[in-house]
Amino acid sequence: MRFERVIAVACLLVIGISSHQASCQDTSEWIRLVEEFEQDGAEELPARVRLEIASRRFERIDGGSGSVELVGVTHIGDARYYEALASALSGFDIVLYESVAPDGARGVGGDADEDRVAGTRMAMRFVGRVMEWHRMQVGTLPADLPALVEASSELDSRFPGWLREAIVDGWGESLQMTVIKPVPGERGEASLQDEEPRVEWRLTSLGSDRLTGGEGHAADIPLDSVDLDVPRPSRGGMQAEIASALGLDFQLHALDYDRPGWVLADMTDSELRSGADELGVDTAPLLEGLSGGGLTARMGRMLLMLIRLADFISGNQVRDIVKVVLVESLANPAALDMAGAGMAGMDGLMELILHERNIVALECLDETLARSPGTSIALFYGAAHMPGLAEGLVERGWKAVDRPSWLPAIEVDLIASQVDPETMAMVRARFNGSMGIVPRPDRERPGDGDESP
Repeated sequence: MRFERVIAVACLLVIGISSHQASCQDTSEWIRLVEEFEQDGAEELPARVRLEIASRRFERIDGGSGSVELVGVTHIGDARYYEALASALSGFDIVLYESVAPDGARGVGGDADEDRVAGTRMAMRFVGRVMEWHRMQVGTLPADLPALVEASSELDSRFPGWLREAIVDGWGESLQMTVIKPVPGERGEASLQDEEPRVEWRLTSLGSDRLTGGEGHAADIPLDSVDLDVPRPSRGGMQAEIASALGLDFQLHALDYDRPGWVLADMTDSELRSGADELGVDTAPLLEGLSGGGLTARMGRMLLMLIRLADFISGNQVRDIVKVVLVESLANPAALDMAGAGMAGMDGLMELILHERNIVALECLDETLARSPGTSIALFYGAAHMPGLAEGLVERGWKAVDRPSWLPAIEVDLIASQVDPETMAMVRARFNGSMGIVPRPDRERPGDGDESP
């Protein structure tokens, strides 16, 4: 895989997987490249290159109360970008956010007891995995489930909100946690090499009758730690590694999701897999790449190692070049189309990742508006989702008001860079030519009158 294509494929991971334009939706109203120039005698030289991401407010056509703001995001960016985002999002009553979540993270639903049993089992497995991840990090189990909820933010700021839902079974009762200390001669006894015997745990739901024992859906539902296979937790996979290599921040590390009013509005793992099966799409290569496994991730990791090495030798020159290429790619759909061209199942995959997840997000919005009319709501998703979400709002009787507000997500100071202007211009021209990118005529310059928070 050529360097230019590897960089463009990496861009697919940066905006929700996401910015690939197989859906033929124009993202120019949501993602733009801004260039600043300075005079050097009679010559005008590029001074700064910046990727900006938009948000836009919608109100009801019929004049009803409440508002919805579509807030686009890129999954890696400058630290000050996420600081500005956090400040902007703090002004909303409710933030509906994007994140494909583990099964059970949205809590247990269903009208039939059989569905509640299945949902409770999934939620218990999620709680159990977080419990083991907590043990891996600190070396001990939490004292109880409320303590796990409180401590889980150290693992991932999304976990506390998810766990508050997952520790309640399908009948509205809290799960019970029991610590099981090993007894000599029984399962779990320490070996001679162990310093201490391993403490096990059991989670229990009392079932539909809320009483110990029972049969059928009234029977107790147990989960023992010895019956749960737990992989080591991922800290962001390839997207986090790309951010680190380029001196940027990763969205899930930079933002605090454990905030009042923040609500998950996305698919779960099993819903994503089910949707992929219906569309005949193989999600394994993509999901492996995101989590840091598989051939694609290994190739990407090797590329990142080379970038770090070359960057160290050149004094950050390589980092600046790659960041400029990244900004160029994310601001221009042609690069992302080229990156996905020829990849088996790409159109079906983008149908799932963009269109199907947008449906889930809009359904969550409908439910939220029904429960909390008149509130201010932010729908916080990858920028490539914005055209489809905006279309869905218009179909529901909403209209965009005011002009878009833009936040600078990634900026490269070409004046401060050690890369000389001729080299940077040559690299940009070569990359754009290799990817078939024609510079867009609507490239923005500062002072165009658009709002910027």
